[in-house]
Amino acid sequence: MFKTTLKSVIFFPVTLFKLSFWLPNKFMHADRYHLVKKSFGTITYLLLGIPLTIALLFELLIIANAQVVGEPPNYQFSVSTEDLQLGQNVELPGYNKGVTFTSPGKENREAYYHYLLENYSPTIIHKMGHHPLWDIPTDLFFDGDRDPRNNVRNAAKIPQLPPVIHGEVIAETEDSYYLAYMLYHIKDYDQPLREFLTHWTYHDSDNEGFQIRIDKATMEVAHVEAWYHNRFFLCNSTGKTSGSEPIQSLSLFEGGSHIVIYAQSLGHGVRCATRADLASISKNTKIMRYHPNPEEIVPPTANRKTQYNTNYSLASLKPWYENATNLTKSGSESTSLFEDKIHVGTDKDGKELYVGRFIAGEDYDRNAWSRPKPPWSWDDKWDDIPIFLWHYYPSFAFGRHAEGSLSHKYIYNGPMEHTFGITNLDEILPYLELEMSTSRSNKWGNLAWRSNLVGQKDLWAHLNFWAKQYVNYIFNGLG
Repeated sequence: MFKTTLKSVIFFPVTLFKLSFWLPNKFMHADRYHLVKKSFGTITYLLLGIPLTIALLFELLIIANAQVVGEPPNYQFSVSTEDLQLGQNVELPGYNKGVTFTSPGKENREAYYHYLLENYSPTIIHKMGHHPLWDIPTDLFFDGDRDPRNNVRNAAKIPQLPPVIHGEVIAETEDSYYLAYMLYHIKDYDQPLREFLTHWTYHDSDNEGFQIRIDKATMEVAHVEAWYHNRFFLCNSTGKTSGSEPIQSLSLFEGGSHIVIYAQSLGHGVRCATRADLASISKNTKIMRYHPNPEEIVPPTANRKTQYNTNYSLASLKPWYENATNLTKSGSESTSLFEDKIHVGTDKDGKELYVGRFIAGEDYDRNAWSRPKPPWSWDDKWDDIPIFLWHYYPSFAFGRHAEGSLSHKYIYNGPMEHTFGITNLDEILPYLELEMSTSRSNKWGNLAWRSNLVGQKDLWAHLNFWAKQYVNYIFNGLG
């Protein structure tokens, strides 16, 4: 009996298949129901057997992956009542309450935007893997040139990488400020076993990060969207969404304004930190906070020793925008910052608008979804936001994803201004022709007429929403 049960458990795909056809035989004994029983068994297997088999296989993969990587996949499907009761304010080890930032006033826009970047700079819980040098976020141009193809070689020549987060106030609308923070790493790498099995899990250069929306009425962080292995992971202060995407967790803050971010080792997925993450910070962790004085920065050391009080400086994304259209096709002779083209549209004079698709690397032939990308190239296959839009027109993406009605009247748009020299955004919107990740033949075409209607209530929308929650769970578990 024990051997039979054990065999059934080990070979559970076969067991589920047999069980699907056993059920109709159990309740329909007559031979004349043979065709009905077979049809019922097939339907049961398609609707229940196959999904359950896939779910169990994923659970086994997640468990095996956790053993290989050595980190438990802390995941939340949604915000719980307990989360709301505990609140959003946390204080991690090493926090200095004396560090504050004073607003210079709004008269000087550049100075005020810099204040926003400092005041809302993230506290980063960064895990460290078996090659810690590659787990330290740094400047894309740390070696003084604009060619990232040599970054891995040049990083190996120095004992300490400068800890840098790329930050920018990318947009201001009538009701919001949008801030972007990028964590660039020298290399995305993996455990030796997974690297042996597939080359898709590692590559030169790595760039993941997040964007936040600050509500002008309250000057509080209203919504956060992070890029975690080709999915947007969302967090806010309520756990509720008015859009197409689920909210994964409650946003946590140090000092009231510094969003707490979790960054993986190895694969460097970035998402909002949860209280479950706080329980594991004593092991292989660097807690990083912004420091305005470069001479007083305490850098994270390239080892797995836990440090609670390390710092980073901020670098602008403007050089990225200024080089976004200076690109070449992937190849060994290329020297541009970005490679390959994303067709964005055609302006009123018939000139093509485009930006670079990948951050350049010597492993350019690894032409897959895993290649490193600038933020405008992040393209979630499970949402309905076109490529490019999330970073260049964040109000459209944030409204569609979760926040419903937002102002699309731009007072400032840094990426458009510094990439194309365009300040009149209403004029360019009708000319955008953006790729959809789910179907490359479909375009969003003219964006000027897009409405804010989101959150359909039909059954399919709910099923789609639940499926996205499960996909987030899989992405988080497999890293």
